[in-house]
Amino acid sequence: MLVLFVVFVNFLITLVNLFIAWKIWQLTGLLANLTETLTNFEIISHHILKSAPELLNTGEVSGKNLRQTYQKLKLQLELLEKVLAVFRLSYQVVKGRKGRLLPMLLQSR
Repeated sequence: MLVLFVVFVNFLITLVNLFIAWKIWQLTGLLANLTETLTNFEIISHHILKSAPELLNTGEVSGKNLRQTYQKLKLQLELLEKVLAVFRLSYQVVKGRKGRLLPMLLQSR
C-alpha cells in the first residue's frame, strides 16, 4: 500500500513538473516572438531616426539665418520709418507754407 502511495505521489510530481516545463516552453516561444518584434522595431526606428541629427543641425542653421535676416529687415524697417518721417515732416512744412510762400516771395522783391 505504501508503495502505491509513493508511486502515485511521484506520478503527481511528474505531472506538475511536466506542466511547468510545458509553460516554460510556451514562455520561451512568447519571448522569442517579443524579441523579434522589438528587434524589428529597433531597426525601423534606427532607419527613421538616423538622419535626425543632420535635420536638427539644418534646422538650427536655418533658424539662425532666419533670426539674422529678421534683424536686418528690422533695421531696414526702422531706417525706412525714419526716412518716411522726414518726408512727412517736409510735406507738412511745404503744405503749411504753400499758402504763405507766394506772399513771402513777393515781399522779398
